[in-house]
Amino acid sequence: MKIKHRSFSFFIFLTILVYIFALPASATEAPSDILEASSVYVVNIETEGCAYEYMPHIELQPSATAKLMTALTAYRMLEGRLSERVLITPEMTAGYSRYQSFYINEWKSLEDYRGTYIEIKDLFELLLISGSEDAAQSLALLCSKSTDDFVSEMNKYAAELEMTTTVYKNVTGSNVTEAKTTAKDVSRLACEFYKKAELVRIASVFNSEITVGADKVTLFNRNPVSSTYYNNSYYDKSVSGLLYGASSRTDTCLITGKTGGNLSYICIIMGADSQSALRDSEGRPRNAFTLSSALLEYALESFELKCVLENHRIFAELPVKMSRQADYVTLVPQKELFAFLPKNIDFDSDLKYEVSLLKSELEAPLMQGEVLGSVEVLYGEKSLGSVELIANNAVSKSLILDIADFFMRLLKNPITVTFIIFALIFLVLSIFYRAHTEALNHRDTKDSEPEDRSTPDRK
Repeated sequence: MKIKHRSFSFFIFLTILVYIFALPASATEAPSDILEASSVYVVNIETEGCAYEYMPHIELQPSATAKLMTALTAYRMLEGRLSERVLITPEMTAGYSRYQSFYINEWKSLEDYRGTYIEIKDLFELLLISGSEDAAQSLALLCSKSTDDFVSEMNKYAAELEMTTTVYKNVTGSNVTEAKTTAKDVSRLACEFYKKAELVRIASVFNSEITVGADKVTLFNRNPVSSTYYNNSYYDKSVSGLLYGASSRTDTCLITGKTGGNLSYICIIMGADSQSALRDSEGRPRNAFTLSSALLEYALESFELKCVLENHRIFAELPVKMSRQADYVTLVPQKELFAFLPKNIDFDSDLKYEVSLLKSELEAPLMQGEVLGSVEVLYGEKSLGSVELIANNAVSKSLILDIADFFMRLLKNPITVTFIIFALIFLVLSIFYRAHTEALNHRDTKDSEPEDRSTPDRK
């Protein structure tokens, strides 16, 4: 019986060991299969911190991402005119086939509505919901004299957003040799786009009805993340499908966003496969849509805003002179500092604090909140920010010590010492001079007295 008992115990122990070592290092791990995507970048909107990246600086054609910049640039110029109805002119649709589809009725395009009117807001819906290229051109011509002038505005806007690699050559993103961008640059564009609530609403809506001329037309979002009309495999109402475009089966551009708790993320995937026959462990197709979903979930599960600097933490103590109230004052951060960091970070080993002090010794009086230095927080080689260090309490000055210090400083002053020496010399000389003068006067007085030579009478 004992042998059986021991065997059973060993079996239980072995099972527990296997279970422990079989567990992953963390609850959520970044997807390792990037599905032959050219570039991937996941950014936190609130801090613009990177949650995941794969070749983020590789130069690619802007493709459909140019339409986001077209929408953003036009919105900046036309935001106050969204309800205005404008005439659809031949210039607005020039160069685009009437077979370009953005309606349920496949044969219609803006070209069929020349001479009629459309609201500016509906042009944004055509661009962002259906990817309409003639809508992009129409918005450009409403803002500038020519599309070339408007493209110049797009590039200026890109420079403002520090999209240092990006060069736009047209409003639609159609491939041109000189045009280029990176996933990192697109992340800055997407974060700026995300600040425009109306544009985000339009881009992620399931469907919308617009009025063109006398017709009411229903648009369905072409992004499978936001709508099931064209593909019902990837719809997720918790995800904002900001952009989807594909110039070919293996050149998909997908931008999605998701919010969890107090953080929001945007996932940029460029040059990916949208129709892969490969499957993941759950049997889903391994493509841009499933990768985007996995990356957003990974970001939400793995990162958070952490307080890396508390405003009550003491970072230094400085000695204080001229006070009977306190011998030293403590220095604390002026404010709290938050940083975008992995949830499993170890504060003691992963963070470093570098303190810089303005003085090594202080003199009363001191005001509470007086700036006396700074502290910088480092995560590896990366600076998370710097905060000024201030006096945690006020320190008053002692009158007696102040008077004593005044005389001590006075005595240490070379001019004062020289004056005192000369004064002492003058005093000593004065005393000697006075004594000598008195001695001379005394002698002169004695010499000037008449000598009494008379003798007394003798009887």
